[in-house]
Amino acid sequence: MGGASSWYSILSISAFLVSIWIASKVSRTIGISSIVLEISVGLILSPNALDFLPHEYSVCYAETITDCETHHEKLEIAEEGVDHCDLQAYLDAGKYASSWQDGFFGESSVTIKGHTYDLTEAGSSDRRLALGRPVLPPAPQRRLSTDSAEGKVDYDNYEQCLLKRCELELANECAHTPNILTLIGHTGVAMMIFESGMHFDFEQAKSVGG
Repeated sequence: MGGASSWYSILSISAFLVSIWIASKVSRTIGISSIVLEISVGLILSPNALDFLPHEYSVCYAETITDCETHHEKLEIAEEGVDHCDLQAYLDAGKYASSWQDGFFGESSVTIKGHTYDLTEAGSSDRRLALGRPVLPPAPQRRLSTDSAEGKVDYDNYEQCLLKRCELELANECAHTPNILTLIGHTGVAMMIFESGMHFDFEQAKSVGG
């Protein structure tokens, strides 16, 4: 038999579905589209508001085990090299960190994918002068998540780049493997679009063959 957590899950999901059903009935009574109140109730009870539903069913699994604020998660992004954040580009632009000694890898040197980077502020300044590049960073460039980040400086500093790229990867992973309630919601929306766009009547379909 299930434990207390199982009963809580059953009760909370049942209460959520009943709330949606009540919202639908109320909307029809007052003469407005049921979708408005149904979506409103869903947002209010979602993890971003009242957090009413168990996270096992309402939050992407990857999100429950990933904290992009941690050093470990940022390091995984950094080890991918220019696929996410080009360390050399940030060094050349003088945007490794606001305070050089507080940079993500410190201020000595680091090797990523066989390439060793000089993280000293003096070394970075000398490289910029040798390349004839201005100290001011280039203008931010828009890019798709699948593009290489080589030569691009889109954030205030290198560590912020690691954080934002981690959050983007997490969002992409959750989009590909959503939680069960999100998957059910997407299915429902797809059915409504199908019914509306194809002028398909699910109620009429019930009588076919009857």
